[in-house]
Amino acid sequence: MKKIKPVTLLFDLTATQPSQGKFHGAGEYAKAVYIHLIKIRTSEVLCGVYNPGEWLDPDIKKITDEHKIELLPAKNIKEIEMIVENRNFDRFYTALSYDYFNADFKSADFVYTIHGLRDIEMPTDRYEFLYRRNIDTLMKWFIKNIFPSFYENLIKGRIEKLLKKNIGKNQIIADSLHTKYSLINTYSYLEKNSIRVLYPPEKHIHKSSEKINPADILKKFRVTGGKYILMISGNRWIKNAYRGIRAMDSIYSDHKNIEHKTLIVGGSSLRSIFLKLKNPGMFIFTDYVENNELEILYKNSSIFLYPTLNEGFGYPPLEAMKYGIPSACSAISSVTEICGDAVIYFNPFRIDEIMNRILMLLNDKEIYSSYSKKSLMKSREISSIQRRMLDELCIMLLKKQQ
Repeated sequence: MKKIKPVTLLFDLTATQPSQGKFHGAGEYAKAVYIHLIKIRTSEVLCGVYNPGEWLDPDIKKITDEHKIELLPAKNIKEIEMIVENRNFDRFYTALSYDYFNADFKSADFVYTIHGLRDIEMPTDRYEFLYRRNIDTLMKWFIKNIFPSFYENLIKGRIEKLLKKNIGKNQIIADSLHTKYSLINTYSYLEKNSIRVLYPPEKHIHKSSEKINPADILKKFRVTGGKYILMISGNRWIKNAYRGIRAMDSIYSDHKNIEHKTLIVGGSSLRSIFLKLKNPGMFIFTDYVENNELEILYKNSSIFLYPTLNEGFGYPPLEAMKYGIPSACSAISSVTEICGDAVIYFNPFRIDEIMNRILMLLNDKEIYSSYSKKSLMKSREISSIQRRMLDELCIMLLKKQQ
């Protein structure tokens, strides 16, 4: 058997430390990769770097302690660079690479994943202004809308700096075919073989020692199992909750017999946007919830509504599909690639079309049943691909041979 030279790998755990809420797609990706690396490594040296001033998932801390992985604190990218250089790491990996465009890791391999080109493909939306939270987001919105060419060139330039660090050295990892060809379309000098598509792994679900009663969770959020429509990430304009909620409000006004309420997770800040809802009693706005609670909300929903405006991959529909919950989703970016014919699609900019699809699922039992069955089948297919590709990614990072 060929002898494999052990490598020293520094893993970027700051990617699991989101600035908004506790959970986001790239963060879930990073957690799953980190945990799998710990499980399959042999003689390789694995360390993690994190920001001590930010929240770190207790699951990450626990498995790190159990396996005696060294955690190194760093407040910014410059400090990460210094750690890589001073400790002579062979490789640095991040699952959230966009801020590393000016990073210089000198002799170490810099490996990263690109999760779509959202700021180029969908830099803003006419309703983004409604989601503003502070002066920083207001200023960003102002720049994108008043100086769109400047903003687009700024983002393109940053990503180009990032990409050029890998040309002729390492493969670029894209989270979907959509992302791969968005990169090639935007940066025509890229060779297709320089970009490797590896789907994100399945989301890591914490196995709590305390038994959670689903009935208690449903009571907590004031919903009845099988009688609510679920939406998530309500405070992020890119997820397009505004149009989704307007569609549901119109449905409630036009079809008084519909009893299904709409639960918006991560949307508590949207109350100020929807002060004039015609049917306020049909909506429940809540903050972000823990993963275990979110799983229960997915599993017990009737329909998952996902009017997103852009995705690099798109975890949420898969989270509903694995329970056979029919999803109504935007026919946009990577969503059609990942979900195939297992969800019902709409134009996310057309409120009337969102209404149309929701009414199909609510009123036609055959359509509902068909998408429920398709969801389960597609979820299992993608799950199998995700497990295989997770192995491929971790082997690549550790320089193992299959």
